[in-house]
Amino acid sequence: MQELYLDTRVDLFPWKINNVGQVLGGAEFEKGTGYKQSFLWDSTRGIEYCGDRFLADINDSGQIVGQIEGRATLWNSPNDIQNLGSLNKKGEARVTRINNVGQAIGNSSSCQTWPCGSHGFFWDKDSGMTDIGTLGSNYSWAYGMNDLGQVVGSSTVRGGFYGERRAFLWDKTRGMQNLGTLDDRDSYAIDINNRGQAIGWVVSYVENEQYENEQYEYRAFLWDKTFGLQDLNQFIDPNAGWILSRARAINQKGWILGAGFFNGNKCNFLLIPQAGDRPSEQP
Repeated sequence: MQELYLDTRVDLFPWKINNVGQVLGGAEFEKGTGYKQSFLWDSTRGIEYCGDRFLADINDSGQIVGQIEGRATLWNSPNDIQNLGSLNKKGEARVTRINNVGQAIGNSSSCQTWPCGSHGFFWDKDSGMTDIGTLGSNYSWAYGMNDLGQVVGSSTVRGGFYGERRAFLWDKTRGMQNLGTLDDRDSYAIDINNRGQAIGWVVSYVENEQYENEQYEYRAFLWDKTFGLQDLNQFIDPNAGWILSRARAINQKGWILGAGFFNGNKCNFLLIPQAGDRPSEQP
């Protein structure tokens, strides 16, 4: 185990690490204020604070995406900084993820005046920023992407910002595909691996003491092109005491990280598929 920083006057909140050990996060210099300055750390240079730059994600080549003054930004190196553009003339966009081939995703307002929609985007160095569209209404959000350029997220299918939402899969060839839902609930796809397996959750409004009076009930799901969208809870023993609520990340082996309830208490989970549980999927 290695300490990232030894100054106890600063609270560090790491949120991203790549496969070569570089870490992104936030540093709170005045405890309790909630204001965080982004930092980059590696074992050679130590910690570097980044001022008003927000660092969102880093790939294995050390490319970083984030924001400078509301602009979606790519850092190829400290001296090679690129504005990724936007879907409107104001230039405002938020970039959230970058994969290992240098493709990025995020969101941008899709028009010049309010009220209007916000669309997910896909960016690469050859085509620039591409509007990935929606499933029929004015809003979409790009949440996850794999190294093949497949993007997952959620889109309104009718109504405005608070309208009905469905998880989607998008790529440059086939466009946006509705991944469906469970029990007619809103659905959100959050991450996808290079096998084409996507994870996320569905949500509906409830009042239930089992969920500590939360306003919403969540159910984690796994999607692939063979079996479609399936409740993750069907893959565990129903008497084990677990309710898998939100699947947040999936790796190339199909291991799933998420949050749920164990015997009524909030817990995180790591779900590791066993041999024979599901066939390997290829996009």
